[in-house]
Amino acid sequence: MKTTKIITIAVIAICAMLVCSCDTKQNAISQLEKLSKELYLESSNYTEADWQDAKVKYEQIKINLEKHAAEYTSDEKKYIKKTQLECEAYFAGNGV
Repeated sequence: MKTTKIITIAVIAICAMLVCSCDTKQNAISQLEKLSKELYLESSNYTEADWQDAKVKYEQIKINLEKHAAEYTSDEKKYIKKTQLECEAYFAGNGV
């Protein structure tokens, strides 16, 4: 009985780790998409502090994307670059 319980816990732990590792790769892309949409929808009302916060978020997202760079497909890399350029255009247009 104990062995079955230990094996079950081990299988659950392994599955959880696999799900988390995949989520992390996609999570960075999702964060970039969210920031890009936020800039598109709300940047016209941003204060200087909002721009600084957005820039800090963007830099952290870039770090997360770099951590998983080897895992992205060619299409994902193109999409990431396009979305990064959109964000950077907002920053450049507002002197950030």
